[in-house]
Amino acid sequence: MPVYMITPVGTPTITEDLEKRIRGVVANTSDVFILPQRNACYVAFDGISTQLRDKLNLAGTSKIDPNTSDQNIEPSVIPAIPVVITAVVPGGYNGYASTDIWEWLNLKVGR
Repeated sequence: MPVYMITPVGTPTITEDLEKRIRGVVANTSDVFILPQRNACYVAFDGISTQLRDKLNLAGTSKIDPNTSDQNIEPSVIPAIPVVITAVVPGGYNGYASTDIWEWLNLKVGR
């Protein structure tokens, strides 16, 4: 299953809203690894990055309930969340970090 790194842009950490969206799309909690300082996360997702982007609804939406005739009602707004999604490939990562990050990546990448 492909692994992607999700990095927020314009905010230093993964927000609660972004985490809720990620956990709503990636049902298996073992397929999400949020870095200790919440500055990025890894997800194992069975699809391509554009599908992950769309499922996370990163562009946001504005919805008007078609069942209401009152045009004075504000549409419900789901805000956009700016992030960069990067594919993690076998042999494409290296560095110095805690063991649990490397164990998670070794388990998920190329699986």
